[in-house]
Amino acid sequence: MKNIKSDREIEERCSEFMKKIEDRITSLESEMKTKVNPEQVKEILETVIGTDKLPDVRKRADTLVVSQLVNYLETDAEGIKNVVRIGKREENAEKPRPMKVTLENVDIKKKLMKNLTKLKAVDKESKFGNISVTHDMTKTEREQNKAKLTEAKQKNENDKSGKHLYIVRGPPWARKIIRVPKEIEQCK
Repeated sequence: MKNIKSDREIEERCSEFMKKIEDRITSLESEMKTKVNPEQVKEILETVIGTDKLPDVRKRADTLVVSQLVNYLETDAEGIKNVVRIGKREENAEKPRPMKVTLENVDIKKKLMKNLTKLKAVDKESKFGNISVTHDMTKTEREQNKAKLTEAKQKNENDKSGKHLYIVRGPPWARKIIRVPKEIEQCK
């Protein structure tokens, strides 16, 4: 009987001790969750690894640059749908990879393309100095554009008067050669 009583006491003490340990572990786990902030961990990783090595950091930086450019061109920055770098990333690349920017609708694109003349006035050393913006063309559209450019070049060479220039204008799906007076083209 005495052994049963002592065994019961030992079991009760062990269960109390285990309960205290489980409570302590639970409190430590909850304390750890509050102390580890995912944003702080991300910031530490960015500084240790380097910000240019993390894809989402590069994507945010690209999106920021594009939105600043769109704001500079006085177009709605809210119309930016997606920004993606094209091509494989190389460590020691001399030139940055091109970006493909997807906009919400065609009207925003038209306004943006219309305001691109403001980039001509930008100093080459400024942030937007070496940026060029073009339509995203398919392979056939690029071939058609190249053919139109060579045709315009031939017309310029064959023009005997020298008063006009033949240039290619219009969106990729409707490129056409137009004739403009030389004085107007030189003013641009």
